[in-house]
Amino acid sequence: MKKLKNNLILYLIYCIVLFALLTVAMTVEISTDGIRIDFANIFNFIDYYTILFVLAICFLVLICTKSLKSLKNAFVFLWTKQHYSLQQCKASILSIKFTMIGALMGGCILTISQAINMRFYITLSLLPMLYVVIICALMLPIHILLKRECYHLETE
Repeated sequence: MKKLKNNLILYLIYCIVLFALLTVAMTVEISTDGIRIDFANIFNFIDYYTILFVLAICFLVLICTKSLKSLKNAFVFLWTKQHYSLQQCKASILSIKFTMIGALMGGCILTISQAINMRFYITLSLLPMLYVVIICALMLPIHILLKRECYHLETE
């Protein structure tokens, strides 16, 4: 039980630090006049259409590969006392990979199409890739923890 609690606490700390670093990166402007913090800049990074498109591609990939339940199980296995088999662990790892790949596909499709359509506003077309990096950054620790659990299950 202690290990499960530690995994959850470490993941929550990771998410809080990631959120704080993203907030700092989005709000701090460094120029010749000095350092300026402007929380209104956060709105420049929010695009609901892009977020929904990237998440829709992720869910489409998960549904088409029948991995949606395995993604749910990835979270359940790490933070509950439920026992699971090596096969379930590997299916959960695969669903995490599918989520990351789906996000990458959706982000690339949007980035390329927006870059072509906007021509001169390349910075706006890079926004989908930011969402991809955030999704992958949120999934990576779960992937690593599941890999570790699979390794322990294989050696038992």
